[in-house]
Amino acid sequence: MKPGFNKIILILLAVLFFSCSLNSKSRENNESNKIVNNDGFQSQVANDNKPLTLNDEYRNCIDKSNELAFTLMQKQSQNEPFKSFTFSPLSVSYALAMTGNGASGATLKEIEALTGPSTTSNSFYSKYVAHFSPSVIMSNYMAINKNFPVNQDFIKSIKGLYNAQVSNLDFSTDEATRRINDWIKQQSNGEFSNIVKQTNANELVYLINYLRFKALWVSPFDKNNTYDKAFTNDNGTTTQVPTMFQYFRELYYEDNSCQAISMKYDNSEFRMLIVLPKDSKINDFVTKMNAGEFNHIVSNLKVTSADIDLNLPRFSTNCNLDLREMLMAMMPTAFNEKANFGRLSKARSYINRFTQDTKITVNEYGTEASGVTVQSFIVKAMHPQFNANHPFLYFIYDEATHAILLAGQFCGDGFEVVNTDGQRNVDYSNARDEDIDDGNKIFRSCSHMPHFPGGDQALMSFIKNNMIYPQEALKNKIEGRVIMQFVVTRTGRVDQVKVALAVNKDLDKEAVRLCKLLPNFSPGRNAMGETVDVWYTLPITFKLPANN
Repeated sequence: MKPGFNKIILILLAVLFFSCSLNSKSRENNESNKIVNNDGFQSQVANDNKPLTLNDEYRNCIDKSNELAFTLMQKQSQNEPFKSFTFSPLSVSYALAMTGNGASGATLKEIEALTGPSTTSNSFYSKYVAHFSPSVIMSNYMAINKNFPVNQDFIKSIKGLYNAQVSNLDFSTDEATRRINDWIKQQSNGEFSNIVKQTNANELVYLINYLRFKALWVSPFDKNNTYDKAFTNDNGTTTQVPTMFQYFRELYYEDNSCQAISMKYDNSEFRMLIVLPKDSKINDFVTKMNAGEFNHIVSNLKVTSADIDLNLPRFSTNCNLDLREMLMAMMPTAFNEKANFGRLSKARSYINRFTQDTKITVNEYGTEASGVTVQSFIVKAMHPQFNANHPFLYFIYDEATHAILLAGQFCGDGFEVVNTDGQRNVDYSNARDEDIDDGNKIFRSCSHMPHFPGGDQALMSFIKNNMIYPQEALKNKIEGRVIMQFVVTRTGRVDQVKVALAVNKDLDKEAVRLCKLLPNFSPGRNAMGETVDVWYTLPITFKLPANN
């Protein structure tokens, strides 16, 4: 065995989407608590545990975790400014708390600066995880290289406080790699595989945390109201993304810099907060966000007095983050030969790998976030608009403690397009214009989508000022949202008007008339700057006047 430093490996895995089945152990424990909706998706009845009482020391652990969340979010946003990403701050803090049990001296002080005192963080995280409702599943694994000594007190702490499964393996063999990957694959029901490419004979320990969140919306979206809409990234590119719609009346916040909504999950202590900058680019906005600003927004959310027209993208994001460089700036000794992990092993060691693989899905039924917006129109007094048609931030947070389970940034990439009939379309987020030919040289998307003279507000005003509410619909108190589609030709003319989603023959007829009245648009252009024919989707909302 070569002398020198041995390596500590930390791997974090997080799946945050409700459509997977639970792992076999959780299914067995929670079978009686399942709720299955008409689409076969499962929710869980929350456990009967009382909320965890937060003393000042426990509050400090959450504050530290949330502060770390924004530090990592800012660094990742700077690294890839126009790309969506997602990660679990709570999982990172949890893994650091586990690691602190093996650290001493300056290395322990660096870890405690991010987690709080080790004894407190051990107590907090063991109790906090025990109070999770079944919407959250967390499990831990420690693989030990049997050719090196590992302190029994460290093993006892990881097994006792963090309920980790422990294996002693020969890291010089392929069998060790297979065993570690098999545990990951089993916990994640196959969502993650081959995370570890090959164990190394000089590696000392693998610490692995697996986190899964699964929940349905209290107020799900109607998938028949999901249509492709334009999403504009901060680099100027425009993409058609599938956008969900509903009238939303729940927790809302607005100030001069942003809008925010908080959406509730069924039978879960967690909510999703979506923060939409008004004028700032997402990378500038995220530099101003911190744990204090997050708490300010969450603490000042209020139920709206009127419905909000909520337009929110449906999306999936897969993210593979190497957190080593980010964390090294905050705890430098832990990642080099100055590290002091003497309470872990007599063999000198430092952290060699700190990665997190995360998947998140947001759709009509449940969890996940992203940014795309649908525009709605009404006859009379305008509803407040929350149109996520440009980059935004999202957080899944504990309603009681404000602990951030998951955080992310959505920039319009990495979505999955599904028609209302359930058929998959092509993901256009990375396609070239010429790859999106509709068969008759009418494109679904292009580098610069058509736009109405004066912008969206001018288009909304045009619809409002020219709409004539059909008398029969008024008489019968019929309202609804007609989805229209038409081609904006390369000259900007509106052509081939059709009803994509009908409501009522009278409302449909009026929607067609309005579209045919539209003046010329500024035409769409491809990457070469050439004008092209492009399909355009326009939702038109008919809402009965208040005095009717």
